[in-house]
Amino acid sequence: MEKASVYCTVLQHKGESTKTLPCVLFSPRRRASSQQRCQLPEGFDLGEYTRSTFDMYNGESTRVTLRMDRKLLNIAIDRFGVDAHMRHLEDGAIEVSAEVEAGPTFYGWLFQFGAQAKLLAPASAVEDFKNWCKTTLEQYE
Repeated sequence: MEKASVYCTVLQHKGESTKTLPCVLFSPRRRASSQQRCQLPEGFDLGEYTRSTFDMYNGESTRVTLRMDRKLLNIAIDRFGVDAHMRHLEDGAIEVSAEVEAGPTFYGWLFQFGAQAKLLAPASAVEDFKNWCKTTLEQYE
């Protein structure tokens, strides 16, 4: 039997504002009762909240294309989910097209894979990533 885990988002209402408390990863053993559930604040978009909170990418939203080593397939699926388009390439790599918020956090995530991943498009994101890498490396010269 496959072990399932879910993320739980808890909102704490204080006056007219909403405070987000830390999210906890847990194995579901029981469902919350209807008394434990609350109405989400008006205009609250859970999908957008999840993407912006867990991705923490404070950049411009853009569709990027990456070339990644096939060994990174599960990581790509975990990171980009069902919204990404992935295809296997003849040379054993995968090509991933996904919506991201291009910026320092995304670039740091990408950088960790070194030569196993390459940002291919759009050209503006590639140029921004190259500049980010250059600026980062200049600290060590």
